[in-house]
Amino acid sequence: MRNKKAQAALEFLMTYGWAILVVLIVIGALAYFGVLNPNMLVPEKCTLQTGVACKDYRVIPGQVMLELENGMGKGIVVMNITAEQTGHSGNCTTDREDNITIANGVASSFTLVCDLDEDNASLGRTPANISDLGRKIKLDLAVTYFFQDSSEAYSHTLRGEMLVGLET
Repeated sequence: MRNKKAQAALEFLMTYGWAILVVLIVIGALAYFGVLNPNMLVPEKCTLQTGVACKDYRVIPGQVMLELENGMGKGIVVMNITAEQTGHSGNCTTDREDNITIANGVASSFTLVCDLDEDNASLGRTPANISDLGRKIKLDLAVTYFFQDSSEAYSHTLRGEMLVGLET
């Protein structure tokens, strides 16, 4: 009798063991084929510190396009905008030499040109293969500005970040 109890317990544990093994194989297969890719589940976003809103954005190879809205309460003059890809050298900067004035409550568009190393395929070139297209990249933004009724000597820098998917 004693051996029969041990056999029943062992059979019980083996049944659960096989069930757990099957579940792990299914999860592994889903992850391998990209169904459980966390990049696909994370939403795109563009955030800046309070005062300037990122209304719209788009990233294509070699360029970052932004539409920023001034909510500071008075006009600002944007001197420079940079976007740096997290974990990579090189960056994207505005291609304009002159400062851009944005009145309070008004939005303005900016195009940043990317100057990245050859290793940085995500922004500098067209994605290498179709699997790179859905991949999300993180960019650290810095907007340097001063208030319209002030001067460049009193410039400020707003920090923010973008998490966007690559487009062709």
